[in-house]
Order: sequence, then C-alpha cells, then structure tokens
Amino acid sequence: MAASPPELLLGRLRALARTLREAEGRQAVLQALVRALDSLGSPVVVHLPAGPLDQELISTRTSADSERTLVPILRYGSQPVGALVAPAMQTEAFVGALETAAELAASRLGQLDLQATVLRRSLELALLNDLSRGLNAAENSEEALSLAAAGLSQLTGPVELALYQLREGIPALVSWTGPAEVFPATVRILDGSGQTILGGGRATGMRTGPGVVADRPALVHVLRSSAGLVGVLVIRRAVDGPPFPEDQTALALALVEHLAIALHNVEVLAWSRHQAAFDDLTGLAARRHFLDELRREVARVRRQGAPLSMLMVDADHFKVINDTWGHPAGDAVLVALAECLKEGTRTLDVVGRLGGEEFGVLLPAADVEAALMVAERLRASAENMRVPYAEQSLRVTVSIGVAEWGPELSLEDLVELADGALYRSKKAGRNTVTVASALTTMDGTT
Repeated sequence: MAASPPELLLGRLRALARTLREAEGRQAVLQALVRALDSLGSPVVVHLPAGPLDQELISTRTSADSERTLVPILRYGSQPVGALVAPAMQTEAFVGALETAAELAASRLGQLDLQATVLRRSLELALLNDLSRGLNAAENSEEALSLAAAGLSQLTGPVELALYQLREGIPALVSWTGPAEVFPATVRILDGSGQTILGGGRATGMRTGPGVVADRPALVHVLRSSAGLVGVLVIRRAVDGPPFPEDQTALALALVEHLAIALHNVEVLAWSRHQAAFDDLTGLAARRHFLDELRREVARVRRQGAPLSMLMVDADHFKVINDTWGHPAGDAVLVALAECLKEGTRTLDVVGRLGGEEFGVLLPAADVEAALMVAERLRASAENMRVPYAEQSLRVTVSIGVAEWGPELSLEDLVELADGALYRSKKAGRNTVTVASALTTMDGTT
C-alpha cells in the first residue's frame, strides 16, 4: 500500500488536532481518531475500551513485529488507556504520524478527564457544604445519621450507616439506617494490626478503615470531636458491590468529620434542653417544662373529654430546716421528697418542681376523687419519710391542694385553683389535703 506523503500526514494531523479540540467525551475522541486515520490510506484499528485494556495492548512505547505495529495511547504520559494497531512494515513517517495522533488523543482525553474531575470535585464540595449545614441543624443523632446516609449515597452509591456511642468504654449500637440485624449490638474496634483499641469482651471485632461487615464492603471510622471520642461510625454498601475506592474513602472521611462535630453538637443541645426542662437538684420537670406538659394535657382533654387533675404540694416549715441545718440539709430533704412524689405516682403522671419547696403533680385521666386518693397517699408517705443527714434523721410534712380541670377553665385557672386549695391547707394547720371547689381561688373568693 502506498505511503502517504509527509505533507498529507501533517495536514491530517493538523485537522485531527482541530477536531479533537472540539471533541466532547470519549466517544467523540474515538470517532475523530477513526476518521483521521482512515484518511491516511492505511488500515489502523483504534482500541479505546471503556473497561480495562487487554493485556496484549498494554504497552509504554511503540512496538513492531512481523504482524503489526502497536502505538499506545498514553494518558498523563504513562498510563495506557488504549492503542493504535497498524499493519507491520510501516514507514518511519507513518509510525511518527500514528504516535502524534496517539499523543493528541491522549492529551484531549486528559483534558476531558481533568474537566470532569474538577466538575465532580466542585459538585462534591457543594454537596458536602450543603450536608454540613444540614448536619449542624440536626436535632438528634437519628436525623444526623439519616442526612449523612443520604449524602454518602449521592457521593458513593447506596450505603447504610450504623452509629455506635461509647457506654462505659464499650461502643454500643444506638442508631442505624439499614436493617438492624446486620449490625451487632456491641463491637470491638481493632487497629490495622488487629489490636483492640475500643471495646472488649466477646463483642464483634471491626477493623478501622476499609473492611467487610455482614459480607459487604464497609468503612469503619472512630468519631472524635474537641471533647474527645464521640463514637464509631460504620458505613456499609447497601447493595453488593466493590470495595470503596480511595477517592470515595476520602469523601466519606470528609463527611465523617462533619458528622462527628454534628453529633457532638446534638449531645450539647440535648444536654442544654435537659437542663432547661429538668430541675438540676431533683431531676423533676422544671416549672416551664411542667407547664408545657400541662398545656398539652389540657389541649388533649379538650378534644377527648377525659378527666384531668392537678396537685400543688408544698413542704411545711421548710425554712426552719434551712435555718437549723443549713441549705445542704434542705437540699437533701427536697431530693428525698422528690423521690417520694415519683414513687407515689404513675409513669404517665408528671411531677415537677415549680420553685423552692413547691411541687406540682399532673394526673392525666384522674378525676377529683382519684386525685384525692393520690394526694392522701403522698401526704402520708411524706409524713413517714426520714431523711438521714449529718447523723440526724430529718422529717418533713407536706400540704397539698387538689383541683380538677373543667371545660370552663383555662390552664391558668386550673393552676390557680390548685394553688388556692394549697393555701387553704396551709391555713388549716398544714400536713393536710384540700380539694378546690369549682371556682374558688386562692383568696377564697368565688
């Protein structure tokens, strides 16, 4: 077959360079190569497979034998991504043209790869930024985990997450987004050499980094924050698939860092809410939380028509205890009285410390007769209570006011009725229970 003149080869290569500059995508590069090589007048086969190369096509330099001439397409200078195969015994000029065509194609493929990588990284960073904002706004670990799972699924394909928090040094499963049965309740975390770094006993062992959990590729990460260890996160493919590649592992690690901070913030937020909702000393509902519960119960009974009663409880002569024994003694009495009230009520009842030595007890589904029985039982329990303090046994009695909500009453009316009944118990000599009449207030007016 006649060789192409050098001028023709040069012209074809210039045309190929122009075409490749406009080519968008691997297929367009392949088509441009085929057209350019067809015009050279010698049959050339272009191998540019989407998957791995055949072993016989992998080469780092032009090679020739009795059957063919092989010109590799080397991306980034050394990585073979394809090859040009021409009949044997080609002229030096023709082989040079093939090498130039392969370099032009490799250069364009590299540019396209770089553009795709930059675009992908930009999208990934934007997604990570959005996820970070969402995680920072999460109100609990389940919400944070769900957001992280959704984000990682967009970045790496469908995944399931399991969160373990440390309980007495043992990582225990607390939240997950996939089937619970694939994650053991507790785990031991192992380092790369197989040494235990967290957990112990007979818990299932998981190595940090890439691994396998329940027969699927997984990533295991220890979560840390400024406060120290937060827990352990297991990221597992939701469907069968290959191990996580290195770039996906890096993305997962970036998201895990945001998740660790978010989980720490969730803990801080939960602690802050607990502090606002519950009394530090007694552990009972604080006044605001108690009134919120009362508001919810009033709304419920308005809809359902069920009874609702409330007790106001006050420790008698409490100032004497503080003045005689000191405030630590008073605190011990309040703690003991709080336990007495909790033990004497049901789990659905709400017991709160409303201020100082005054307590409230909310009794859903209890009419005034049932509330009176509860109040008498609480009064007797307090009277029989002994509070050990400084080798002494302190005693206290309580006065109680009882009120039942009625359709004509507001929340404030119910509180005022119970408070008025308590006031009359105090005036009657203390250590007694008084039931409010329907519209009697604290000052005795109706």
